[in-house]
Amino acid sequence: PIQSDVDSQRYLLKPEIVRNEMKAHRANQYARISQQANELIAAQNYGHEQLAQRLAQFNERWSLLEQFVERKKRQLQDSSDTKAFFMDADDVESYLNELNRVLAQSASDDYHLGKDEATILNLIKKHKDLEDEFNKYRQVLQNVHDQASQLPQLRQLELDDSDGIDENERRRLAKLRDQVTDRLNNLDRRYADLSDLFRARKGKLNDQLSFVRLQNDTDNVEEWIDEKERFLATLD
Repeated sequence: PIQSDVDSQRYLLKPEIVRNEMKAHRANQYARISQQANELIAAQNYGHEQLAQRLAQFNERWSLLEQFVERKKRQLQDSSDTKAFFMDADDVESYLNELNRVLAQSASDDYHLGKDEATILNLIKKHKDLEDEFNKYRQVLQNVHDQASQLPQLRQLELDDSDGIDENERRRLAKLRDQVTDRLNNLDRRYADLSDLFRARKGKLNDQLSFVRLQNDTDNVEEWIDEKERFLATLD
């Protein structure tokens, strides 16, 4: 949904808002406090040692906040990318399910509708159009595979950065990797099954066409035979 996408983008911008606020503070309060503190420390005024310690803590907290902002921004983006993958996978699955329903219904109708050559040829044309659309959709499925391969959280696990991943996070990422792999495998199986169904229906339609054409040719020959028999009968 569009509104959901807008809300998601706004949420992703929150760390950026904090970072911009930090830039404004750094240019004003932070810079002013640091300058005044450094001047007092350099002059070795009363309490300069305590002030130096406070300034060091102040700078450390500021640095940690900067790191926190970047880390949170990355986490939110990673989470958004992961959600987007599963949403796109849902869309692919929905499409394949609907296509499976249409194909199954069409195959069921073929027996009742395909009684003459013109109708069967029309069914074959519609089937080809549907199959062409299905084949083009293969690229959409590939895009979902590519999307999964670029998920930052899974790439982090592949790099096996043991210094940056604790055991709980490693287990979480491993579980996510298994979920993504299972989802992709399921989509691949669904696509392959549909491909088999398309080939099977195409073969049956061609068989129906061959049968009807043979029937028509046989009827034409028998009609010719009847005609010749009637002609010969008049010669008595």
